[in-house]
Amino acid sequence: VGRGDTIGEEAVLELGRAGDEAVRISSAKCMRDCELVKISPSNFENICNKYPQVTLRFIRTIARRSISFQGMPGVTSSTRSKRTAGQSKTSNLATIAVIPLNNDSGDKTRRMCEELKVQLRKFGSTLLIDEGRVRKMLGLETMDNLHRFFYRTRVASWLNQQEEEHRFIILLGDSGGSAWSEVCVTQADILLACTDHESIPTMLEPERRLVWEDQTEEQHNWTSDVRRELVMLHSDRKVMPKRSKLWLDQRPGISLHHHIRMGDSADIARLGRHLAGRA
Repeated sequence: VGRGDTIGEEAVLELGRAGDEAVRISSAKCMRDCELVKISPSNFENICNKYPQVTLRFIRTIARRSISFQGMPGVTSSTRSKRTAGQSKTSNLATIAVIPLNNDSGDKTRRMCEELKVQLRKFGSTLLIDEGRVRKMLGLETMDNLHRFFYRTRVASWLNQQEEEHRFIILLGDSGGSAWSEVCVTQADILLACTDHESIPTMLEPERRLVWEDQTEEQHNWTSDVRRELVMLHSDRKVMPKRSKLWLDQRPGISLHHHIRMGDSADIARLGRHLAGRA
C-alpha cells in the first residue's frame, strides 16, 4: 500500500450489505512513519451518497488488486492481501533515505545524492533534504530536541507535506547515528546504505542500530521490513569490484546492491531508473 492508497474497502462495502459485522480480509503493517486517516462505515456511506464517483473508485481499487493476484502460483485467500517490501514495486517509492555507513563515505555519499537528484528529476519533482535544510526551515530548537515526541512529530509532519508536493524525496543522513538519521530511516520507503568500496566492511554500532535495528540474524524475516539496498561507491573507474561478498555476508537483509563509479553519469542514471521504477 503506497502513498494515498486505501485499505479495508471490502470490509466497509460488505458491512453495508451484511449488517453489523463484516469479515476483514486484509491487513497492513507500517514499515515507516505514516499518517493514517480512519473513516467509519457511516461516514463512508455519507460520502458515497454525496459523491457517487467515490464508490466507483473503491470498486476499481478492489478489482485491480484482485486481478493482480489472479494466476499467481501459491497465492491463497490467506496471502492475497499481504504485500511485503520485497514484492513491492519501486514505482511506488516516494521517500528515499540515504545513510553513509562510515566516515570515509560521507563526502562521496553527498555527491552521489546531488547527482541522483538530477537523475530523478527526469521522472518527477525531486527534493534533497539534509539536516541543515530542516534546521533552517524549522529552527534550532526543533532539531536539537528530536528525541522528544512533540518535535519529532513536527518534523515528520513537515516531511509529509514535502511528499505531497514532490514525487521523490531524498533524505540524507549521517554516519554517526544522529536523531536526524533516525528520522530519515523511519520516514523512508527504501533505505540506501552507502559505503566507499575500499572501506573495511565491519558493521559499526550506528549502522547496526539505525539500518538493522540490532536484527542482523540470518533467520530474521527481512521481507517484512522496509527494503534495504547497498550502494558501493568507487573512486577508481578501472578497479574491478572485489569486496562485495565481504560486505554482503555481514548484511543478510540487503535485497540488492549497486556499484556506482563516482562521476559516471551512466551509473547514477541506472540507479535513478531503478528507484523510479523505470529500469
